[in-house]
Amino acid sequence: MVRIFGIIANLLKRMAKALHISYNMANIIVYYFAIPLSWAIMLDFYFKMPILSLTIIIVWLFLVIRYKKTFQFSAIIYLINLLSFYCHSAK
Repeated sequence: MVRIFGIIANLLKRMAKALHISYNMANIIVYYFAIPLSWAIMLDFYFKMPILSLTIIIVWLFLVIRYKKTFQFSAIIYLINLLSFYCHSAK
């Protein structure tokens, strides 16, 4: 398990260095955008409607445009709070 974490951490560090961003930002991009987007694309293919992936892309574009100068953890906190509110109101 430690070896897998080390491999993933090294990949994220390389990605961060290649994109000239911090390790934390690379981590956020992968775990809060790339992985959910991949799952959304799979569900879109299953249901034959591109709704989830487009929604994720639109939300991320909104966050990047809104927080383009200070796009750090504040945007992620906003997204997590938004999703938390949506999940609690759906019950």
